[in-house]
Amino acid sequence: MKDVMVIFDLDGTLVDSIEGLAYSMNHVLETNQLETHKTEAYFDFLGEGIERLVFKALPETHRDPKTVLSFYNKMLVSYHEYFDKALEAYDGIYDMLDTFVGMDVKMAIHTNKNERMAKIIAERYLGQYNFLRLIGDDGVRKKKPDHQEVMALLDDYGIMKNRCFFVGDTEIDVQTAQAAGVPMIAVTWGFRKPEILKALNPTYLVNKPEEIVNIVKNVTS
Repeated sequence: MKDVMVIFDLDGTLVDSIEGLAYSMNHVLETNQLETHKTEAYFDFLGEGIERLVFKALPETHRDPKTVLSFYNKMLVSYHEYFDKALEAYDGIYDMLDTFVGMDVKMAIHTNKNERMAKIIAERYLGQYNFLRLIGDDGVRKKKPDHQEVMALLDDYGIMKNRCFFVGDTEIDVQTAQAAGVPMIAVTWGFRKPEILKALNPTYLVNKPEEIVNIVKNVTS
């Protein structure tokens, strides 16, 4: 299946990173005598990148651009130290990726996470897989839901839209896939509740990684 591609989001899709993100940001807040948040609150803060997470975690009195940038830099330092707190791939992810390798499916990662941190996580937890490209927030290119990077992947590897699947767990991912005109597989094990995802009308809504494999097999056979 060399003419088939699957593009994955990272956090909330391939890896469960909520504990490390929450702990790192709360560490920054506590160090600066600001109110912290329960881990569950961070589900709503995620999806648009770490800088946006910082903005949402800060009190309204601290959301001017200069302060947000300062805390963003502090968060990057904290996250570099604590990112791996309880971090792991979701159940079934490795089996799914192994199957795609055996099928010769092209794979890529498209995340709004700081690209440097995304690469560190991907190398440590997913390093055995040959992702053609890891696209993250490098401070220059547009972030999701902009679909330019998806289109670039399709063009660079000669993939037709109906043979490219975007897999993610937030409204940002759904919007990205819809803007690119590729089938969207929304996963329910990540950072958004199933009913929220369903209301966005993704092409598919799945509860287990093995369902992703079945979709790709059925559509591309």
